[in-house]
Amino acid sequence: MIVAYYTEYHPQTGATMSTEIRDQEPAEPHSANQMNVGRFLVFLFVELLLAPLSLVGMIAFLVKLKLDNQQKGISGTAYEPHWMRVLAHCVGTRSDECAYRLSQALPASSALITNLVAQPTAIAARISGYVPTLLSRPDKRSLSIMSMMGSRTAFFDDALEDAQGDVQQVVILGSGWDTRAYEALRGWPNSIFEVDLPATLEAKINALDNAGIDRTHVTYVATDFDQTNWLAALQADGFDPDLRTFILWEGVTMYVSEDATRATLTHVAGLAPGSRIAFDYFS
Repeated sequence: MIVAYYTEYHPQTGATMSTEIRDQEPAEPHSANQMNVGRFLVFLFVELLLAPLSLVGMIAFLVKLKLDNQQKGISGTAYEPHWMRVLAHCVGTRSDECAYRLSQALPASSALITNLVAQPTAIAARISGYVPTLLSRPDKRSLSIMSMMGSRTAFFDDALEDAQGDVQQVVILGSGWDTRAYEALRGWPNSIFEVDLPATLEAKINALDNAGIDRTHVTYVATDFDQTNWLAALQADGFDPDLRTFILWEGVTMYVSEDATRATLTHVAGLAPGSRIAFDYFS
């Protein structure tokens, strides 16, 4: 028996409401467990067989990351969640065609590198029917450190989907190689802003154009959380603080100062009633 408590806070009234959730998790049949082990072994065999291709791709990526990407001051940490989403797209657990196309045009990657890195895992998953926990949408009852990136991605996907019907503009802070503006928000009629360092934004815009991804519905705002007021920069590019806003702030707080984090949350607290922010942090 699994017992969990979900607590909701209502800022207007100061009230909290807790809901008890009980779930009886059925025991997995012995034959099903054996089948999963068999699929895993087939996946592992194919993955190891094709590992030289993945290794060549990763070496080429790291060389380009060091010699080209970092020399221009472009974000390197943005590639970690990006690669996970490319792999998830290739194995079929999360559709993100724009991430796959963008990957082929980014400074530290190319079409060849993307396919060398991603396709061996995709082939192994296709042949075996097994998908690694790292690339699966996690079951909340069986979370582990291996499902961290999948959990993070699912959390922000769900938060954005839930907010779309209630807010009037979306801001992706520290957008990196995030492609939600071109996938989940494609056709959304309201304003979308992406905020990041100048070098990273310039590289992303070039990559989007080279990949043939329409970006005309997005406004790009270059700023540095530790140096400048991102809200003032946004307003200078058409952001309206009196409109209900959703702020997506993924994978950023662990790379900026405490003062910058506090300042960001203070700015968000002053936005129009009904605004939301979704963010992650190291505990």
